[in-house]
Amino acid sequence: EQLHLDVSTTVKQLSASDRSHILRGRGSTVPGLENAIARMNEENQGNGGLEALYDDVPCASCGGRRLNRQARSVRLKEWAIGDLMHCSIDEFDKAWASLRFDSEESLVADPISKEIRGRIEFLRKVGLEYLALDRAGDTLSGGETQRIRLAAQLGTNLRGVCYILDEPTIGLHPTDNER
Repeated sequence: EQLHLDVSTTVKQLSASDRSHILRGRGSTVPGLENAIARMNEENQGNGGLEALYDDVPCASCGGRRLNRQARSVRLKEWAIGDLMHCSIDEFDKAWASLRFDSEESLVADPISKEIRGRIEFLRKVGLEYLALDRAGDTLSGGETQRIRLAAQLGTNLRGVCYILDEPTIGLHPTDNER
C-alpha cells in the first residue's frame, strides 16, 4: 500500500525501482524485505530463527560445485577443475603429485606447482588435511578458521615478522594441540 502497487502485479511486471523498493526499502516508511528478514533473524537468533525458511539446495546445472559453465569446462590433464576442488587437501595433494607435465607445460606448471605444494604443506602442518578445498567458509569451526588464517599468514613468506598467538589452541581438538 505504501508503495502504491497493485498486489496482483507479478514481480516480472514491476519496474526495477519498484523491485528495489520492495527488496531494499524506501526511507523509514518501507523497510524492505531484506531489512525485515535481517531484523527478524536478529530477534530470533539462538531460538531457531528463520533457519527453517532456508534450505541449501545444490544447483542443478553445476551440482553444487559453485562454478559457472565456462569454469566447469576447464580441465587440467584428466581432471575437471570442479573435481579437483572437491577433493580434500590430502586427496588434492595426491592428485597433483600424479600429474605429469611435458617440458613446455613445465615452464608454466613448475612455479604454480611449487606454490601449491607450499600452501598444501602449511595446511597439513596446522592439521587441516581433511578439509575439502571447496568447503564453504561458514561451515568451518572456529578452530579451523583460525588455523586457515594462520596457514595463510605463514604462507606469505614475510621476513622479520613476529607472530604472537594469543591462546593458539582455543577451538582446537585436544589431538591437535601438539601441532
